[in-house]
Amino acid sequence: MNIISSLAKYQHLTSKNYGERNTSDILYIIPHHMAGVMGADYAASWFCTNGLRNSVNYCIGYNGGISCNVPENQGPWTSSWWRVDTKAITIEVSNSTKTSDKWPISDAAKEDLIKLMVDVIQRHPSLGGKAVFDPSDEAIVVAARARDVEPHPKGNILLHNWTDPERKNCPGPYITQNMPAICAEVNRRLADLKSKKDKLIDALEELGDGRYKYYDGSANSVGCSKYLELALKKAGIIKEGETFHAASGNVGVLGDTTRFQKIPWSPNNLQKADIMWSQGHHVATWDGKNGVYEAAPESSHGICDNGKTGVGHYSKHTYYNCGTGTKTWTCIYRIIEKQPTRTLFEEAQYMIDNGIGGEDRKTRARNDGFDPAEVQAQIDRMLAKNPMENVEVLAKIMPVLKKGSENVSVYALQELLNHMGYYNGEMDGKYGDQTEAAVKRYQKNNNIVYKNMEVDGICGSATWLRILTGK
Repeated sequence: MNIISSLAKYQHLTSKNYGERNTSDILYIIPHHMAGVMGADYAASWFCTNGLRNSVNYCIGYNGGISCNVPENQGPWTSSWWRVDTKAITIEVSNSTKTSDKWPISDAAKEDLIKLMVDVIQRHPSLGGKAVFDPSDEAIVVAARARDVEPHPKGNILLHNWTDPERKNCPGPYITQNMPAICAEVNRRLADLKSKKDKLIDALEELGDGRYKYYDGSANSVGCSKYLELALKKAGIIKEGETFHAASGNVGVLGDTTRFQKIPWSPNNLQKADIMWSQGHHVATWDGKNGVYEAAPESSHGICDNGKTGVGHYSKHTYYNCGTGTKTWTCIYRIIEKQPTRTLFEEAQYMIDNGIGGEDRKTRARNDGFDPAEVQAQIDRMLAKNPMENVEVLAKIMPVLKKGSENVSVYALQELLNHMGYYNGEMDGKYGDQTEAAVKRYQKNNNIVYKNMEVDGICGSATWLRILTGK
């Protein structure tokens, strides 16, 4: 059966120029550029009929759109070296212009490249779960190519000009220079798509592996509820201020039916990351196999920084023998998973387009897998309802101005200083003695009041931020 990404709108499957392979051996993603302007549909059909001995897994058009030329369970002939082609998903991306200076690609094409990389990495565990682009791999791959031996790069994103010395300009300067940023965005989206349950297990592991010691400042050492609270917050499942307490039977935030499902206790019901609850006694998290993550105040469970006993940890206790005894479990609280099908921006745009507001907006956001507060904040950003946020962004990118500067930004600074009463000179856009003196007076006053501003007469990011926002 052919393996093809669901993102591929078109299919023009070639009958030549590929080899069979085991998809569990896929180790690389190799982006190429087409050195021309083509739509996705036309590009894949061109690879079927061009008469050359080459093919590709996927093509991305100049205005976006993805087509398949060779299914993933077959190794295309794209990179001029069979040792990597048999283990790579190869992607040809059309350029947005015919100029050969940087071979740029459109924003739509870049977006589809990112989406396709996310999809491929998600479906192929052999790629390691994230995109890793390491420019130092070029020397490793080139040296291996010269000897025709298996390369062992540090990353999983390779470039065509590494695998074929004749292709010096593929995938072109634009993709090459933007690859670190592309990979960063791919990894950000992969992290967003990670299940809540996996995020909780990761957080429990980090908080309980000995690198993290926690004590809450009370007379008692850290308890099971506090340990799980910290992990749930670190995983982004609950927020600061949301609590529960097993020892008092206070279910608290676990009773939120939009985030947790209450299930009758039975060992047969247990799944990975299920929270086991014993009212008035203990709480622990099942690892999905044969152990638990918990915290308990016995001395055998480690020492906190201040000498108090009790710290989060992992143990291979069975579900019925963890913590401080063999108390009867009351129920299970299971995290409700809901993966967003849109980006946060797209979700906010959907609310605007459809006039969804009030409680309906909150309900729809939750149903779509979003935090309603985050959706509202994104809508506010899109409508500039909190303009001070935009001013803060502007302050960060304003140029550093000092004596001798001469530009429109100096004029803006003079207008602001005049408005505040510091500058009475000519509005000429020239950073002279009067402007410098005015900036120093402003900085001195702020330093007297706030004790945090250097008096140097230079209008840098800190001074801009204070002038524009008062922060």
